[in-house]
Amino acid sequence: MPGYLRRHVSLLAIALTVLASACATSSPRVTVLGVEQAHTTPRRSLLVFVEVVNPTGRDLRLSRLEYKVRAASWFESSGQVQVERDIGAGSSAVVEIQVPVRQTGDSHASSIPYTLEGRLFALEDKIERSWKVAVRGAIGRNDRSAPVRVTAADAE
Repeated sequence: MPGYLRRHVSLLAIALTVLASACATSSPRVTVLGVEQAHTTPRRSLLVFVEVVNPTGRDLRLSRLEYKVRAASWFESSGQVQVERDIGAGSSAVVEIQVPVRQTGDSHASSIPYTLEGRLFALEDKIERSWKVAVRGAIGRNDRSAPVRVTAADAE
């Protein structure tokens, strides 16, 4: 095999090895589990429950979630949640995001479309890493994978 061809084959093998190792690296995933009326001030706010799943083979220590969350005419909020929670390899944890409600929207709607986008920060082997996260769906949709809208009676 000529030298130039051997060199190109070697470079191709190195590139495929790097690509394969990059694809093998998993990143955390987020899922919106549901929403609930917040029982603290401000009165007109909701808690959005977000599950963070660690599919990697290493433990992660969550440090914060920067987010922008929107649900039709119900709410639109952005900010960050400070988190100090360990997630073992293959495990998950729930993070709560408190968002103010703009208006009640259509309270009789069977489903409310939502989006959540942001960046998740965690320590992995004492190094802070971050991952883009994004999820879309509908709250109250009639299937098992959709988040559920939870309503709580007022304590008055």
